[in-house]
Amino acid sequence: MDKRMVYEPADEETTQTAGCIFAVADGIGGRAAGEVASLIAVRELQKNYYQIVQNTSPVEALRLAVLKAHNNIIEEVACDSNLSGMGSTLTVAAVVGERIS
Repeated sequence: MDKRMVYEPADEETTQTAGCIFAVADGIGGRAAGEVASLIAVRELQKNYYQIVQNTSPVEALRLAVLKAHNNIIEEVACDSNLSGMGSTLTVAAVVGERIS
């Protein structure tokens, strides 16, 4: 496992409406720069989820945040050919109150 993240917003209102996110990202074995891809995945997830969830459900916000992370990994590869072939798994959940998405 390359990266794991538990993020609870500092402000109570955001915690109540958007919840906490939990993520595990692991670079794909044998692929170039998997640890870089996993770092990008969790960083972008955290950055984007809380912006997106303001306008949609937690499930949809997770889906869109993961898609943005995926696109960011692709952009990084386009900018640096040494990263060609990098990839990562990403497992994520949002816990809002007593609901897990």
